[in-house]
Amino acid sequence: MYYIYYPDGRRKSIDLNDLYANEAVFLICGAPSVKNENLKLLQKRGVVTLTMNNAGEMVKSNLWVGGDKPECYSKRILMDPSILKFVNMGKRDMLVGDVPWKLMPATVFYPCSEQFSEANFLNYDRDLVWWKNTFFIALQLSWRLGLEPSISWVRNSE
Repeated sequence: MYYIYYPDGRRKSIDLNDLYANEAVFLICGAPSVKNENLKLLQKRGVVTLTMNNAGEMVKSNLWVGGDKPECYSKRILMDPSILKFVNMGKRDMLVGDVPWKLMPATVFYPCSEQFSEANFLNYDRDLVWWKNTFFIALQLSWRLGLEPSISWVRNSE
C-alpha cells in the first residue's frame, strides 16, 4: 500500500502492486562506474528504469526511490513530474526548499518497518522493510510492482 497527499491535507491510499507485472526493470545504483556505461540505451521507449538516490542525475528514469532526507537529492529529480518517486512515509513532512516533500509531483510514500528478516523481505505486507540500505527497498519495490530485475554484470575491457 502506498499513499499520496493533496495540498488540502487529504491522504489517499493507492495500490500499485503488479502495476508493471512481468516487465523487466533496470536498477541503476550510483556507483562511479555507471558513468562509463552507454546509458542512452536505457532511454529507449518501453525500457523501465528504477534509479536510486542521485543515480537519477545520470539516467532519466521512469521510477526513483530514495531513503534519505530531501536535501541529499537533486531538486531536479524531486520536482520532475515525469518520474514516479517512492519515499519513506516518515519523511513526508520534510521540506524540499520551502514545500513539504509530500506535495512534490508524482511522489508516492511507502510505510516502512525496521523489522527486517529474510522471512519478511518479499512479503506483500503493508510496510516495506528497511535494512539501512536503499538497495533493499528498491528490490522490494520492484517485486511489489511486478517488475523482474534485469541483472547484468558489466566488465570494462581496460
